[in-house]
Amino acid sequence: MWESMVLYTDGLIEARDRDMDQGLDILRQTLARPTRSLDEACDTVLGALLPDRPQDDVALLIARPRSLDAGQVATWDITADPTAAARCWQQPGSGC
Repeated sequence: MWESMVLYTDGLIEARDRDMDQGLDILRQTLARPTRSLDEACDTVLGALLPDRPQDDVALLIARPRSLDAGQVATWDITADPTAAARCWQQPGSGC
């Protein structure tokens, strides 16, 4: 069984005729059903929750993260200085 990460905006689960708790219940029930692909999972969620013309903007991202080997992972220790992350991106491989 694959674990999924689901990111969405409130426009997906809230509607004029449905509160957020109802939308979350529908989302959970829909995601509990097996699908063959992430595209199918997104289509199923959107079909279950959205009317033909949503009143709010909607964003949905479903990802199935996978483990990476240690050689595929970079770790940086970045100071609390707000510009430190930008310097690391500008100087890849510097170790920051």
